[in-house]
Amino acid sequence: FARCVSALLLLGNDDDDDETLVSLNPDIADAKAILRATAEALLVEGRLVSRRRAASALASLAEKLPGGGSSGGQQVELALAIDAATSAVATRRVTVDEAKGTCDPRFVVFEFCSSIVLRPQQFELVETFVQAEKDQLHSLVRQLVMGAGKTTVVAPLLALLFASGS
Repeated sequence: FARCVSALLLLGNDDDDDETLVSLNPDIADAKAILRATAEALLVEGRLVSRRRAASALASLAEKLPGGGSSGGQQVELALAIDAATSAVATRRVTVDEAKGTCDPRFVVFEFCSSIVLRPQQFELVETFVQAEKDQLHSLVRQLVMGAGKTTVVAPLLALLFASGS
């Protein structure tokens, strides 16, 4: 499985390049099917992680529901728990183009390895940098608010996407 995931990273967004997996094992009859199944397994696992996170947020919310009188501090905690629970339940995967039914497998691997689902703002920022690189715009500056995932999400994902392997 680890080699299939590695092959997905090398594959990038080019669905015709399945030679990596075949080079590892020349007897593979349908490398594309294996890579597709690997990506699907990663997507399912990502969905399970997302659901576990939602269940945890809902359990936390249930603990904070008032049993009687509640103070102002408890109301703030309850509001934060409600916000966390609704965000967790409403999480959607933005890396999959639902109209085409496709996605860049590198995004899927990144989400799997990081146990996250990219937020729309993170995905849009990464896509902006990827498009700028394709258009050969080598100086581009963008900003996000503190805590939006610049250091832990965007920068590592850009490094993965722009890695040349050499």
